[in-house]
Amino acid sequence: MTTLIYIITLFCNYSSFSEGANFEGLIIYERLSSSGDIALEKYYFADQKIRIDSEFLVDSSIVKYTTVYLFDNYENFYFSKSGDSKFVKKRITKDAINRYTLQNDSTNILDQLCKKATVEYEIDSYFNSTISQKRWVAVDLKFALPTGWIMDYSMICHKDNRIVLRLEESITPPDELKDYVKTSGYIRKAIGIYPFKFDDSLFSVKNR
Repeated sequence: MTTLIYIITLFCNYSSFSEGANFEGLIIYERLSSSGDIALEKYYFADQKIRIDSEFLVDSSIVKYTTVYLFDNYENFYFSKSGDSKFVKKRITKDAINRYTLQNDSTNILDQLCKKATVEYEIDSYFNSTISQKRWVAVDLKFALPTGWIMDYSMICHKDNRIVLRLEESITPPDELKDYVKTSGYIRKAIGIYPFKFDDSLFSVKNR
């Protein structure tokens, strides 16, 4: 843990939680898929910016991905790359959200009070499958998306701009494909929250 904090402070300054403001800092998630795949994901939040560094364990090898969202400059686009490759600009596709419900259930995750929300929506890109999610959203960790962004970002509840600290997702194919496509899913849970103010260079998508 000491090593992690030292690395982070090389390019950022400490910042505390600010009531009502967008969260700035690092949230580390552990992800486990229904097939047994394991991933570690680091979400860097700054004002109108998010960077995600993901490491997936695939066949005893580490596969790395980076995704960057620049909400104030590139509406409904994001940048992604794998490993040391160059960033590629991609358009965000809209998924049809059927139902979003914030429930009365609550729990505590990493000293953050969280409310349970359930979400259902369809994705055209995966055989018109239905996605069902249980999200535990932090009451005091918010990140508001600018007007005009169409995505229901998986780690931000677009309905109330709260950051998700635990996500349980299942993908169910349509009835006519259930004999060919299996139901899949994953659990993503936060294992560390570190408020910091990062330098803008961390979110650069310029290719060298």
